[in-house]
Amino acid sequence: MEGNAIRTEAGSQTRRRVRNSAVAKAKILKAAEDEFANNGLSGARIDTIALASGYNKSLIYQYFGNKEKLYEVVIYNTYSKLSEVEQVIISKELGYEESVAMIVQCYFEFLKDNPNFVKLIMHENLNQGKYIAASGSLRVKDPMLRALKKVVEAGKSEGVFNESVDETQVLISLITGSFSYFSNIYTLSQVLHIDLSEEENRKKRMKFVTESILNYLRNG
Repeated sequence: MEGNAIRTEAGSQTRRRVRNSAVAKAKILKAAEDEFANNGLSGARIDTIALASGYNKSLIYQYFGNKEKLYEVVIYNTYSKLSEVEQVIISKELGYEESVAMIVQCYFEFLKDNPNFVKLIMHENLNQGKYIAASGSLRVKDPMLRALKKVVEAGKSEGVFNESVDETQVLISLITGSFSYFSNIYTLSQVLHIDLSEEENRKKRMKFVTESILNYLRNG
């Protein structure tokens, strides 16, 4: 009986350590995401991440190795958030044009709700994509791009979309038409003297991108 009690207690301690470790890693990664998003890899400080997370630098290094490895995990986790909208996309039974409009809307809403994603991708462009490749993020399938490619291919095969349509150009248009709105939102707001963060302006841009893509799909 005593041996069973010792094993039970040992098992409980192990579970507590696992839970505590998971909580610690989650808090560190949240603090790291904010720090890297605001300052990039070169400007980020482990001291700041430690202070914001409530865990010391030694534990951060124990879990993640070094600043570059921590940055890669943050990039991977942030990029993986795209997969969260997959169920929204695949759960809809819409026509081809309605599906395209819904995918554009999902992409705009994702970027609006995940400003750190936008900032991190901007920083990673300055890094020439070095860390996004090393992080394994490119193995994460972007559900919106995958869904759009599938819709375009099916629409072409059934004569709804022009057969000359280049799927790659459609994907690039989706990304650049939506991402650049958020990556340049502050400077464009100043230049154009309008607040692009306002919902009405965002919806106007989303409608324009949707109609531009659909016009190309219809006419090639």
